[in-house]
Amino acid sequence: MWEWLKSKKTGWTEFYNFLEDSARTAKEMLTNESINTALTAKNKKLKCPSCNKSHPGKCNKAKNAAVIQGGDKTCPVCNKPAHKYKTKTGAEGTSKRIKDCPGFKAASDDQKQEMIKKIKVKYPVCSKCLSWCHKVEDCKWKTNCLKCNKVHINDMCTVKKFFSCSVSAKSNACYMSLQDIPVHNSNNKARVMFNNGSEITLVSNFFAKKNNLPFEEATYTLAGIGSNPTTYNNGKIYTIPLLDSNQEIIFVKAFSMDCILSEKIGREEVVFNKEDFPHLSKEVLQEAAKPLARKYLDILIGNPNLALQPVCESGFSYQDCAKGRCLYRSKFGSGYVPLGSFGKDQSIITGIKHVALSKISPPLQGLFFQGEALGTSPVERCTHCKVRMAKCRICSSETALLTAQEEDKYNILKEHVTLDQASGHLQAKYPFKKDPGVLIDNGKDAKACQISQEHQQIRNKTHTQYIEQFMDTLNRGVVSEISQSEISAYTGPVNYITHHEVYKPGSLSTPVRLVSNSSFRNGSTNLNDLTVKGQNMLTNIFNNLFKFRSYQIALVFDISKAYNSIKTGLVEKHLRRLWFRVNPQHDD
Repeated sequence: MWEWLKSKKTGWTEFYNFLEDSARTAKEMLTNESINTALTAKNKKLKCPSCNKSHPGKCNKAKNAAVIQGGDKTCPVCNKPAHKYKTKTGAEGTSKRIKDCPGFKAASDDQKQEMIKKIKVKYPVCSKCLSWCHKVEDCKWKTNCLKCNKVHINDMCTVKKFFSCSVSAKSNACYMSLQDIPVHNSNNKARVMFNNGSEITLVSNFFAKKNNLPFEEATYTLAGIGSNPTTYNNGKIYTIPLLDSNQEIIFVKAFSMDCILSEKIGREEVVFNKEDFPHLSKEVLQEAAKPLARKYLDILIGNPNLALQPVCESGFSYQDCAKGRCLYRSKFGSGYVPLGSFGKDQSIITGIKHVALSKISPPLQGLFFQGEALGTSPVERCTHCKVRMAKCRICSSETALLTAQEEDKYNILKEHVTLDQASGHLQAKYPFKKDPGVLIDNGKDAKACQISQEHQQIRNKTHTQYIEQFMDTLNRGVVSEISQSEISAYTGPVNYITHHEVYKPGSLSTPVRLVSNSSFRNGSTNLNDLTVKGQNMLTNIFNNLFKFRSYQIALVFDISKAYNSIKTGLVEKHLRRLWFRVNPQHDD
């Protein structure tokens, strides 16, 4: 713009010509700079990004990160030198995969599971290529398995079950709501799981494409319990025509994803006792007891299709449900689904997989719009304590889960607040992170500031109300006067704070509220800087609204003067000294 002003030209035509000339000049300068850069770098040897060496032509380094030519490595399975591996070209290399260990190959299933557990303590075992040298997110393996068409090595299918965290038990089985349901105009039955803990209905991409299901494109974000959200920019919402027991078509809308469950799921043949379900015919029980071969889950039906969920005909008070197993009535197939644990031994139950997912709404500006949306969320679980987050002292806040540093601060705060059983009062000590001895006597500065606050209250005509509120705190024992003898006898650190009013025009009970300022300066620091800061305990208004509307009866309560009821010690008392006088005309 300075160049335009210097030219002393006028008019829009001249101004546009000036901009075009400037753009042309800038382009020429950039072109000359790029040419000079290319000429300067001509004599420099560029390094290959794969091997970090300078060489002409294609890089010959093996792309397989799990094999290193040469190298003296130790196998973590048998603690012997790493086993040899032959590439497709016949070259011999050193394998860094667990599956290539002869000891692992010869081990039983239980032994393999124990081996992987021990190795995972020291090494980041990759669930794609079984390497012990990198994590799965750093794995460069991109080839699909010939058995399941997933991205991992072919041998992974037989070993993958050892990476599962679910509990298994051979003596008993806890069945989930599984059914093979026919699809209209298709010879393939869909393996369907009914899950009333899921907020959405899902379908696998493989099944949808195989059956040529109609869809509409969409963008959405999905998140499972304990997992990070995944955004599908080119997602699809399929319409699935399922056939019920009466051969009527029921259309179901489902969000597509690559894999609903990472493992195949099925059901063994159910063995019913003779006295079980006497109200059902033998033919119905035989049909419901049929096994389901293990296969990948095609559809997961959640709460959006609540009317399709299998239900108990007799309700929760039914004696079979009380025993932990029941035959739920279903709209599909034979009409019944075994659910729960069947067998004599009820002490060990297979861990049921929680696959509840939620559709995450796009972030909205402001809590008002978020509260108006009133979406639902699955029950959050703390991965540390395995209880509901609402019951967890650490994870019940909006900042959960805590970082290691935040958890340390929380533990410090918790240790410094104790309950005096005799008096029934909470006793608190300030959680210092620095020595309070660095504080100096800032009484003169605090007094000057308090006099200024007093003058402002007189101008605003709130001084009388402020005196009444302060005398109330004095009468309730929230603050107490410090005598001159007590000041002389005390030898610890001293700090003065200030206090001021907050005017509340609409309040009849407390039109003026007292607020103390612990951040009042003390040399180069203040009291707040010396103490540990706790986490934000204010709950989200959206969560409050949702919880309020989730129950028929809402209970609201308030602890009156909760902060004022906490007792402090002698050190805390002198670190929060303050000035106050009833009559502004008095010097003291």
